[in-house]
Amino acid sequence: NSLADSFKVSLVRPEGEAANSGQKMIVEQSTNLLLTDEDRQTLDDYDAIFEKYSLFCNGRWLGVQVLQDSQDLLYLQHIVYMKKPDVIIETGTYKGGLTYFFATLLDWIDREALDAGAAVARDTKVLSMDRHHPDSVFAANWFCPVCKDCVRSYKTPVWDRKVRFIQGLADAQQSLEEVIAHLHDLSCIGPGSGGELFDVNSAKTIMVNLDANHEFDGLVKELIYYAPFVSEHSYLVVQDAKLDKIWGTA
Repeated sequence: NSLADSFKVSLVRPEGEAANSGQKMIVEQSTNLLLTDEDRQTLDDYDAIFEKYSLFCNGRWLGVQVLQDSQDLLYLQHIVYMKKPDVIIETGTYKGGLTYFFATLLDWIDREALDAGAAVARDTKVLSMDRHHPDSVFAANWFCPVCKDCVRSYKTPVWDRKVRFIQGLADAQQSLEEVIAHLHDLSCIGPGSGGELFDVNSAKTIMVNLDANHEFDGLVKELIYYAPFVSEHSYLVVQDAKLDKIWGTA
């Protein structure tokens, strides 16, 4: 059930072949296993340049600023589309760009299901949390220059349909309790058994995206809080794991 199986085949130019020859061969291995030390250094150098010039500030999705690498967005899209989660739990809303991205994907998937003849509309949601509501930080330039002509994600119809915003720190007990309350309301979890606080509904799919804390202590607490909600064969995504290497704090 791993989506990684889709990427275990690579198309590679043979060693010594001219770059413009167009000659490539199929290799039954993930590209990650084929990379040389020089290749990996090139990728690390790209990451360093990407962060140095804050190239994530240039991300856009349907008019909304999304602080993500475009390739990361494509892979996130693939996970969401293939797993079709009922709920995505997101920590670190900020201006709501990635929240909006997730919401539009769920909205598309739900409409597609109806077009395919589904008898009942799916009631999918993004549970997104942050200390500040996106409206209060839209004009902030903490990470990027303000995009004055960008759509305000939280003022869109799809946000109203799909997003439940939780105001609070991701690693605060109250935020966790609000997530639990929403998941109960959406029938994604039920009373726990065997001493557990809750049981995840096996008929539901829950995905988690952690993008609030980027330091060890805070991230570990987020993992302890939100990892138990991830349903079987779904995904928990940790954003910006590369920063320790770039910052020299690994």
